[in-house]
Amino acid sequence: MTTSHFRPRSASELVDAAIQLARANYQPLLVLSAIISLPSLIINLINGQLLPSPSATVDAEWRDRLLLTLPLTLAGTCVFFVGYGALVLSASEAYLHGRAVEPGAALRRAAARAGSLIAGNLLAYMITIGGLFVAAVGMAVLAPMLTRAGANVGGLIGFVAAFSLLLILSLVWLVIALPRYVNVTAVVMLEHAGPLTAVRRSRELSRGSAARILGLLLILLVLFLVVYFTVAGLIGGLVDNAAITGMLSTFVFIPVYPVLGTLFTALYYDLRIRREGYDIELLAQGIGELPASGPAGQASY
Repeated sequence: MTTSHFRPRSASELVDAAIQLARANYQPLLVLSAIISLPSLIINLINGQLLPSPSATVDAEWRDRLLLTLPLTLAGTCVFFVGYGALVLSASEAYLHGRAVEPGAALRRAAARAGSLIAGNLLAYMITIGGLFVAAVGMAVLAPMLTRAGANVGGLIGFVAAFSLLLILSLVWLVIALPRYVNVTAVVMLEHAGPLTAVRRSRELSRGSAARILGLLLILLVLFLVVYFTVAGLIGGLVDNAAITGMLSTFVFIPVYPVLGTLFTALYYDLRIRREGYDIELLAQGIGELPASGPAGQASY
């Protein structure tokens, strides 16, 4: 891709550019998607066997099995963070040079940044869903009050009102925070930043573009939901097992992940062009190649 392609883009133009980029480099990006998805799929299958049935009433059974499933879920999430870093790196090379990084090389480079990828993304998740956690804690605190209130209509109304307020405030915070931290992975991989720097840098890049980022996230959400429920419905008609249906349905995300990687990579560069004039920097280089490393071994791109 030449520097003439680097310019500020609208949300629809970013989606179109991401789809074209994914199509042009689909094979290596699809291989990466499969590699990073399989561990999570296996862990989900194990979790499906470990989780107690809805009819289970023994608290100890729930506790013991959750103690097993939660570490597995965390491990799968960490694997995904590293794999997604490889996907973003490969998509970045395709965006700048017109060629995706070979999957093995991309995974090795992402593994070298595993600590920052995991810590940065976990921190961003904690900040983003912090409001929902507060709402859950609030519900746990208010629940005994509801029990004591019994059939007291006033107590019930107070509980519902308090919980609704907590939930609304947490969702408002989610909408505010979510656009700020979508670029943490790109900053870690493409700027060699540490976790705290990546979180701050992602927040800085998003300033003034929150609505556009939310629009992109909404487009992705609709795409994922349509594809997922369509495939889940087809599989559900053939397999009479909810756990197996859920696991098989997640396979549909593998061919969608390349678009996810290319879209947020294109968004990262678009934000840099808008805020930092990165297109001028690329134009000065004459071709869209990655610039050399800057001081202290940090990449200047």
